[in-house]
Amino acid sequence: RLEDLLVMGTFALFLLQLARKKITFPKNLIGKVMIVYLVFGFLSVLSAIYLTHSVPMEKAHILKIWLHWFRRIEYFSLFFVTYAAIRTKKDLLLLAKVAFVTFVGVILYGIGQKYFYFPAFSTMNREFSKGVRLYLQPNSRLLSTFGGHYDLAGYLMMLITFTLPAAWLTTKKWLKALLYLSSIIAYWCLVLTTSRTSFIGFIVGISVVSALLIKSKGWGWSLKKWFVTMVVSFVIMFTFSNLLESFL
Repeated sequence: RLEDLLVMGTFALFLLQLARKKITFPKNLIGKVMIVYLVFGFLSVLSAIYLTHSVPMEKAHILKIWLHWFRRIEYFSLFFVTYAAIRTKKDLLLLAKVAFVTFVGVILYGIGQKYFYFPAFSTMNREFSKGVRLYLQPNSRLLSTFGGHYDLAGYLMMLITFTLPAAWLTTKKWLKALLYLSSIIAYWCLVLTTSRTSFIGFIVGISVVSALLIKSKGWGWSLKKWFVTMVVSFVIMFTFSNLLESFL
């Protein structure tokens, strides 16, 4: 896929800059844990092929398991690239703006798939991944284009955990309205995915952020924001979505 090539090219530039000592490798715990994870993943692949033989000694299976390992490198590489790229508050602000514009694009296309007959392309099985154009049926889960409903739900869960508290904190009325509106649309897309794990992640994420804000905003302010968010979230889930049935 095109984004895989983009990530690979970006990471290649990162490694080049690292070799030239223009940037530094993250020395924090997260970076070290990722490296440890990849080392154990490498050993696991060798074990599956040569020790436990849980992967058949056939070209297709060998290539597939190494592809799975390289995918982890691809996912983690963006952390290292981002860590090296953000050096000032200006860099962080630019990243936040680009992330928000992307977020708005994703949720609008999600609404378009569900209600305006926008095409969807899935990689949930071998046949669909050939590029079959899909159109969601009334009872279909909302899915991520070139992914699945879990991919979209996980993405939305993480972004709402930022946009909703940002709406609480900003003093600019137009920005507050924009953040609240995008968060509500994103939450609606989240419940349309019918992903239980991501819904729980959303609840946990908002709860953690609310707890962190107690120090600067006080118990009353934080509990009020948290309580209103929980009430609205559960009312929407119980009343308008199939997510409750999934939990039951």
